[in-house]
Amino acid sequence: MVCVIVAAAVHEVGVKGRRARYAWLRVPQERVQPSGKWRLAETVPAQAGELAGCNVLLVTLDTTRAGRLGCYGNSGIDTPVLDGLARRGVLFSNAVAPAPTTLPSHASILTGVYPVHHGARTNGMFRMGDAQHTLAEMLSPAGYATGAVVSAFVLDSRFGLAQGFGFYDDDVSAERGASPLGAEERRADRTTARAIAWLDQAREGPFFLWVHYFDPHAVYQPPAAFAEQYPYNLYDGEIAFVDQQLGRLLGEMEQRGLLDETLVVVAGDHGEGLGEHDEHTHGYLVYDVTQRVPLIMNCGRRWGEGVHVSRRVSLVDIVPTVLSLLGIGAPGGLDGLDLTQPAPADRRVYVETYHGFMENGWAALLGVYEGDHKYIHGPHPELFDLADDPFEHRNLVAAEADRVEHLVSKLTDLFGAEVVSDQAPRPTSTLSPDELAKLESLGYAFSGASETSAGGPRPDPRERIDLVNRIFEIVCFYQPRGLHDRAIELLEELTREYPEAYPAHYNLGSAYVQAGRLADAVDAYERCVTLRPRAAEALYNLATTLIGQGEHSEAEVQLRRLLSGFPNHFEGHYDLAHLLAGQHRFSAAADQIKLAFELDPSSDGCAAFLVRVFVAAELDAELERILRGQLRAHPRQTRVRNALADHLASQQRFGESGDLLREGAILTPDDGEAVSALAWLLASCPGEAYRQPDEGLAIMERFVDTRGGADAHSLFTLARIHDRLGHRARAVEVAQQALDVARDTGRDDLAQSVSTFLARLDS
Repeated sequence: MVCVIVAAAVHEVGVKGRRARYAWLRVPQERVQPSGKWRLAETVPAQAGELAGCNVLLVTLDTTRAGRLGCYGNSGIDTPVLDGLARRGVLFSNAVAPAPTTLPSHASILTGVYPVHHGARTNGMFRMGDAQHTLAEMLSPAGYATGAVVSAFVLDSRFGLAQGFGFYDDDVSAERGASPLGAEERRADRTTARAIAWLDQAREGPFFLWVHYFDPHAVYQPPAAFAEQYPYNLYDGEIAFVDQQLGRLLGEMEQRGLLDETLVVVAGDHGEGLGEHDEHTHGYLVYDVTQRVPLIMNCGRRWGEGVHVSRRVSLVDIVPTVLSLLGIGAPGGLDGLDLTQPAPADRRVYVETYHGFMENGWAALLGVYEGDHKYIHGPHPELFDLADDPFEHRNLVAAEADRVEHLVSKLTDLFGAEVVSDQAPRPTSTLSPDELAKLESLGYAFSGASETSAGGPRPDPRERIDLVNRIFEIVCFYQPRGLHDRAIELLEELTREYPEAYPAHYNLGSAYVQAGRLADAVDAYERCVTLRPRAAEALYNLATTLIGQGEHSEAEVQLRRLLSGFPNHFEGHYDLAHLLAGQHRFSAAADQIKLAFELDPSSDGCAAFLVRVFVAAELDAELERILRGQLRAHPRQTRVRNALADHLASQQRFGESGDLLREGAILTPDDGEAVSALAWLLASCPGEAYRQPDEGLAIMERFVDTRGGADAHSLFTLARIHDRLGHRARAVEVAQQALDVARDTGRDDLAQSVSTFLARLDS
């Protein structure tokens, strides 16, 4: 195993006279050398249709570099489950991801086409179009039940990958952990539990289950046992933990007698830089350290000893290969190849990244592999002979002009005018500030810029990677630890070095806000708006910072400016409504909160605030019409139902309120908010004729026992009911459970409420 040079540290490093710098994990790129005995082959050792009727388990490993797995040559890691799958199946040692980011690569895995064709070019700013067909859509007509469990917001259903799945579990909102970025990601053990729960559902016929593990993504924080085992390489610790949890999933399948009838496909979506080519993580560059990924196929005991396929393949090959093995015809227009067949002599594999382009206005990078050569097209083109230079250090562009010209023509065949254009496809997804924050918490979208500045050549991402790394260091280390002065010092330094760099100014504004320096934050966000006049997140942050300063008139100007360019900006309407209501301009506030409600009626607090504003504006009749209309169209929207029920109860229409909540609890029996609302009304209803405390307690006890033991909100409701009934000791006991769960899941607001409740009980 190649040793780790610098471990992920929790301190600054440096020498006298040199700027101190956070020490990020650095792992030299390794040669991929499958360990053990293998039978070399050019194809998957199976005939078309050989696995007809088999189940399919697709496992995607986020941010997993091929060479870090044991079966790919890393002797310093324990990955027995993945190693076992490979040694009883097929290991591809030269698999290439089409993009170094999660959404584009996964869209290619599921469709068999490159990002230029499926349209999801970067995380967050694009949505895969409905015209695309996923593997789930291809298998459903053959009688397959389809399910997916994904582990991070970046694969949320809003980005288009849920097409064809009968079950798509993307709710990671309760998974906020202890990551320095506050990331909403589901850890591998909980993802595995959700996948097993889906397998437990009764069904007839075969199934297709996709399970996505996000853990190896930065910041690297494996469970304690794995952190202790890999103290100097927590990234490997994350991978080892995922391997353990995959073993748990496969063990459950083995107990059900499923493994010999299940085609298991394991693929990394992209790798991780870990310091190679000066890239900490991934996304901006397309060297093999982020493009070369593990790819393993297995079907129980069917393929015997391990088969090693060394030819270059792409993740777009997964769909046509799976369909071929199952004997299901592939649709036309796929970019991928059936890996049960020999490779065409002229096979080329393509990669791309628009990550830096869409976020920061930097140049896009497009790449093509042909034979032993790889060409990267950008402001400073690069050509590598991978047979002689596998780590891509010797640029042959000047020496092989004819080959470069040939490969540029091949790039043009796929990408068309993008090869010479200074523009990129227009984003097809607009993120709210809350959604942007979720992506930022995963290490993506440092600036969230949706527009790029024109004029002059675009910077090469390779020339800006230091900027990316230093911002990432600041937000991963200094800010989460409350080292605001140091973070500001470093960010101010960046803005001097890169005065036109939007992300430096944007993050400086955020750092000023965290430090309470609101006037400085306003200046930073105004600079952002100057650099990118249509950057929605800068306009929004400028407005909210002005509100924090008490500059309400100017904040209103900025919010209206934001909404003139982004009329579907939920938070803009919502915050403007709050601003206007605070000035007792209730009629104008009602207009804004109505627009926000139409955009996202189930958003936390939206329906309840709609009620408060409309009542204050004396628009009760219109309020009830809006809420009842929304419920007729969407009867499972619990927050809308609860808001209407509260409004009816405030008018002493307790019977109507109770009937509404009972209906909600029947429609959504697993929804803790729905059940809690009914139980609390029964326990505390001011109308004595409608109060049924024993029934309310029974409903809540039953829900917590069967479904809500890990739901802080439900536990808190149960504690309040016990308190209402005079069961003080039991109320304290349950409230303490609620507090522990709230803290574990990052529900700081709820934790504060529970703490206040406990303090009252102790007084």
